[in-house]
Amino acid sequence: MSNDVTEYQETNNEANVHKETNNDANVHQETNNDANVHQETNNDTNVHQETNNDANLHQETSSRIYDKSKIKTFARSMYHTIGALMQRGSELQAETVFGRIQTVIVWLMSVVMLALLTSNLTTYFVAQQGRPWLKSIDDLEMCRKVSCHRIGVIEHSQHEEYFLQEVTHNTPRNYYHLKHPKECYTKLLDGHIDVALADSSSAEYLTQKKYCRLELAGAPFGKTDFGVAIPKQWPYKKDLDAHILELRTSGVIEQRLEKYFQQKSCDVSNGNGPEYQNNPLTIFETSGLFIIFGILSSLNLISFVLSRKVILIRVEHFFNRFG
Repeated sequence: MSNDVTEYQETNNEANVHKETNNDANVHQETNNDANVHQETNNDTNVHQETNNDANLHQETSSRIYDKSKIKTFARSMYHTIGALMQRGSELQAETVFGRIQTVIVWLMSVVMLALLTSNLTTYFVAQQGRPWLKSIDDLEMCRKVSCHRIGVIEHSQHEEYFLQEVTHNTPRNYYHLKHPKECYTKLLDGHIDVALADSSSAEYLTQKKYCRLELAGAPFGKTDFGVAIPKQWPYKKDLDAHILELRTSGVIEQRLEKYFQQKSCDVSNGNGPEYQNNPLTIFETSGLFIIFGILSSLNLISFVLSRKVILIRVEHFFNRFG
């Protein structure tokens, strides 16, 4: 009997130990729950603090931007506008749907305008590079832009007389002497000289029909009259004068000039003719772009005004109903 009582007492002790263990487990669980609640509270506090920081940052940014004088406000507005157009970005961000739509419209407009500006600048610089580096005969005066030994002049010709009087001012210069008018073109192509003085009519014809790699620089200079040599007391002189006058009045001479001198065979074959030239775009040719920009901006503004009107009507209806 005593043994049974002892065993029963030990069993109760074990039950008490087990109960205390459960109590310890419950206490530990409650401690964990308190820790979790405390952690969630800290997280909520951190989120609230971050929200306050964002609000303070937005308020400081707004105050820096708007709390200025009118001149500074206008200057900042221009800065943000130009920054947005140049795709540089801005600290001001659109928050409404209509603001984002207008931002997209302005960005698309800026992309197209920058592309047009780039193409026009490219066309301009290419055209500048294609122009002759000599503008007129004045650039050769006293051999300023070209060395005298790189200037070709036909010996015993009117070109040599003009060169000595008007270009070198009768100062002895060691220029390149040409023996024949044809050498004006062959010596240029061979690289012996850089510039040659030649008759304008023959030079215009040959550079457009035969020597396509050469070009004329500047306007004609040293204009003189020329005639046709005939024998003295030639019996057909009056007939020749009458036929020349008839050819001039009937337009035959102009037709021959257009056929042999004004047709740019070399320019057409090389793709440099007027029909092949890419002219830059003008403001009138791009007027449709501004019209589209104005239409889209107007539609966006109208949509914004209508949406605000609907909101005001709903608010007024709400107050009338529950007021």
